[in-house]
Amino acid sequence: MSGQPVEGLPHDIRGLIPYQPTVLDRWPWILGAILLLALLIFAGLYWRKFRARKAVEPPVDAWDLLEQRLARLVPGEPFTDSIRVAFFYELSLGLREAIERRTGVRATDMTLDELREPLRRKLPLSAGETEELLAFLQRADLVKFAEVAATADEALAEGLRVRNWTSSLRPRSDVGATTPPSGRQAEANEISRDLALNENHADIFNGTRKTFANPEARSSDDFSPRRGTP
Repeated sequence: MSGQPVEGLPHDIRGLIPYQPTVLDRWPWILGAILLLALLIFAGLYWRKFRARKAVEPPVDAWDLLEQRLARLVPGEPFTDSIRVAFFYELSLGLREAIERRTGVRATDMTLDELREPLRRKLPLSAGETEELLAFLQRADLVKFAEVAATADEALAEGLRVRNWTSSLRPRSDVGATTPPSGRQAEANEISRDLALNENHADIFNGTRKTFANPEARSSDDFSPRRGTP
């Protein structure tokens, strides 16, 4: 009957008693709150650990990156024409970067003729070593652009000489030196620089090789990478 308490349900003289939720009814909410709190605590601890690890990350020196790149540069087998050209291209480019870092001379954008006098004045090497370095750059230009032959043994020997020159050019004192960027920023800067240099020199490399088909080609000194802008 309408208005009559349903038999078996809690009621008083005024009718049905409203249902009172218990702890068991609230357990999904309690469990969700506990899980959310645990997640927040875990995220906070992980962030603190990440920040602490990032704070103690040792700086990456640009010279280290250059020397590591040169150390990984080895002549491939078999030592084909394309591998020979690519090897001497990267080897001479690495040396030019070392020269540029030490002297401030834009060695990666200048021809060998333009480099001779500035390097004789500014390189921290003996006169004999400077002339040997210039002779290597000339030899590398001939291999890269005139496709002059070179053996794998010669490539290994030249790679060792370039690494020694790079080590000699690396400053031994931090006095007056600029603090290099650290961590991923240094790696990003190095990658951006390499990409820009490779794009610039690849265009010059492809265009210059065609010049040797001309019987009036210039001397090998004129076939070093030139500036990308007039």
